[in-house]
Amino acid sequence: MNGDFRCRVQSYFLDRPDALTSGGWTAWEEKTRKEHPVKWFTLETVPDFIEFTLWNPVSRRVYNLKCKYWSKHHHIKIDVPRFFVGEDFNDKVIEKYHWIESDTKILYANFQILVDFVEKESDIVDWSSDPQHQESEKEFMDLYKWWTEERPKREDNYPSMSEYGIEGGLADLDRSSPGYKRWNEAHDEYNKQQEEYDNEDTEMLIRLVSIRRRLWS
Repeated sequence: MNGDFRCRVQSYFLDRPDALTSGGWTAWEEKTRKEHPVKWFTLETVPDFIEFTLWNPVSRRVYNLKCKYWSKHHHIKIDVPRFFVGEDFNDKVIEKYHWIESDTKILYANFQILVDFVEKESDIVDWSSDPQHQESEKEFMDLYKWWTEERPKREDNYPSMSEYGIEGGLADLDRSSPGYKRWNEAHDEYNKQQEEYDNEDTEMLIRLVSIRRRLWS
């Protein structure tokens, strides 16, 4: 059921407020569930079951097929199963063909071009013919090895709150607890690591762009 439509229906039949704090919504739901169990079951439980158990699995599969075969957001034809790694992409290959942001496409598309050049074209050229060719080969092979061998080995372990004994939603967090402080420190370290990865990606991309005119066959 459409979210806005559900809100309007609940506002009419359950006196749903327009806005509340996180704790206020929790209190309202508990109160409404107790005072109007039949209405709550009809207007909240049943729609949730239909949406999450019946509709979402079907619509998601349709979206997967659309992205893979028609929309093709992953073009330039990036070798998605081979190179997309990290927490943003799970192990189901079909789901790796969803929307890809432009900053990510710039990185992956350019290095896909390099991979295709090394694996499909570079053997046409005699890269030992002169010092300039030798220098060019060394540089693009260093970048190729970094992209295909070194970069995929990066650790990308996002610190889960449950690992630090933190349960519940953000509104219920005790930010003074030792567990939260340890998680927050781990989260800062994770962000620092991600920034270092991002800086390395940018550095390597600049190196690749700087030799683009040498990638010919």
